[in-house]
Amino acid sequence: MKRLLKFIVPVILGILIPLSCHSQEVMKPFRLAIAQMRVEGGALETNLQHAGEMIAEAAGHGADVVLLPEAMD
Repeated sequence: MKRLLKFIVPVILGILIPLSCHSQEVMKPFRLAIAQMRVEGGALETNLQHAGEMIAEAAGHGADVVLLPEAMD
């Protein structure tokens, strides 16, 4: 019975919580771009320049948000 409850409770919450959340109604769609680029260690200016070019290109194609590689912190 406990195993069944461990399954049923999250499923019920997963259905009920989004139904009661009004934020889904106000969210507008957006276009996401993923920039795949080589990040060179220690070359900050080069990496930033390349990232800027990738962001400009993605924005030119209508992207609202651009996701950079995890090494671009």
